[in-house]
Amino acid sequence: MVRKAEIADIEGMARIYSQLHKKHVEIRPDYFNMPKRSFFGSSLAETLSNGERELIVYEKNGMIQGYAEFFIHEICESETRTFYRRCFIDQLAVDTDWQGNGVGRALTEHIKSYARERSCNSIELGVWYENYDAVDFYGAMGFTPRMYKMEIRLVNN
Repeated sequence: MVRKAEIADIEGMARIYSQLHKKHVEIRPDYFNMPKRSFFGSSLAETLSNGERELIVYEKNGMIQGYAEFFIHEICESETRTFYRRCFIDQLAVDTDWQGNGVGRALTEHIKSYARERSCNSIELGVWYENYDAVDFYGAMGFTPRMYKMEIRLVNN
């Protein structure tokens, strides 16, 4: 079941956030550090308490199996841009033991409903190119590339 996150969910979400970040560290150790375990819970508690972003969990049998953090961002009308409202997914993570069991799909569908109810033009997110499982998952959910962020790596680690 997908529902709004609560303070009692922080430990379960922090466990999953740690798994997600570990994957990022493995993919790009030149870019990411692995913080202390306490960082993950503190970061999620701050997000939950400030209320500026939505935080949802997928819970089954009292266990948090996944979570997502997202927010609405509006781009104002200007000389070069039209008004545009997007829902941006900052994090979507599923416990490694539950991947491939519909948890990510349920979280994504919840976010789609949320964004439609708020008249968003799109749902957007960033994903590391080398995170092939995530790229495949988001493609299966209907996400397509809109632009590429490119780099030239000058230092190899």
